[in-house]
Amino acid sequence: MEIPKDHSSRDALLGDSFGRAKARCVGEPANFLATSYGPGNTEPALPMNGVRHLLNGFATDQAERRGCTALELPGPTVHPRGR
Repeated sequence: MEIPKDHSSRDALLGDSFGRAKARCVGEPANFLATSYGPGNTEPALPMNGVRHLLNGFATDQAERRGCTALELPGPTVHPRGR
């Protein structure tokens, strides 16, 4: 994934094959990762819009359950792989 100039590799982002949300849980950084590929698959199992929906729902739920703060979810832009 090519990281846009105005982002860091540590930001909540959505690439063309994985996404990351982040938060702080018990004062420590927490990353929530999701991929569009299942184990052993060479083709994506879900479109990235579906991955974003699942990742955002899971990260929001876990942050609420665990009392995490500073939740950051990936936005709607899918950042392509660098060529």
